[in-house]
Amino acid sequence: MIAICDSGGTKGDWAFFGGSDKQLFASPGFNPYTHDLPMYLEALKSLFESHLDVNSVTDVYFYSAGCREIQQQQKVSHGLSSLFTHSRIEVNQDLLAAARATCGRHSGIACILGTGANSGLYDGYQFTDNIPTLGYLVGDEGGGAHFGKLLIKSYFYREMPDSILKAFDETFPGKHEKILAQLYSKNAPNTYLASFMKFAIQYLEDPFIYKLLLKNFQDFIDTQLSKYQGYQELPVHFVGSVAHYFHLPLKDCLNQNGIQSGYMISKPLDRLIEFHQQQA
Repeated sequence: MIAICDSGGTKGDWAFFGGSDKQLFASPGFNPYTHDLPMYLEALKSLFESHLDVNSVTDVYFYSAGCREIQQQQKVSHGLSSLFTHSRIEVNQDLLAAARATCGRHSGIACILGTGANSGLYDGYQFTDNIPTLGYLVGDEGGGAHFGKLLIKSYFYREMPDSILKAFDETFPGKHEKILAQLYSKNAPNTYLASFMKFAIQYLEDPFIYKLLLKNFQDFIDTQLSKYQGYQELPVHFVGSVAHYFHLPLKDCLNQNGIQSGYMISKPLDRLIEFHQQQA
């Protein structure tokens, strides 16, 4: 039996499959920089123990945010080996999951657009170039947190047209004081910033919101995609909620820049299963 996990910081998706059998689980999220590994392993043990025999798992492919560096990969692999005692374990960054799910064994550019943003130039087996992701404070252009910053600034700086301003005030009562309190005195400000994407979904057809979304995606192209050699010659694939739900303005922005749009999927798990079945 093969196990695959695609984990973000908030939640993770697990799949166990072999032959015609397949079991899916939703787990807590994990990032080695922000979560306690022993507590995470205990949560997994409780989740799996009454539903499957972990001793029957021969291979574990664990993809997670925060697992780009060898040191973190080794740390997580060692921890998982205490649960999957009879398994070969491979730990990689979540960006590789996006690449394997969308590019497969072909060259392309794989991107993640969710709360944050990431991208890499992929040759079908490994990344040959990767613009560092700098997080929501100074980076993550194209992601939900960056759009939240653009939207809030347009509100504070009186750039919103009256129609959107009225809707914004009704949706987020309390005006400046409440927004600033939420932003600077609560945990997970990146998640709070990304929550403004829900407002964007409601008013997606409004010209101002659509233009702001184009600005968000153009920032991603300018800071990341345009830096890769041959970026206009390769298909560019996307994984993540922002890419999935806002595929129309994203495709428009890519077309305006002469970039080939590829897959735009919310989660990579189903296509990851296909990838690993083919490799097996």
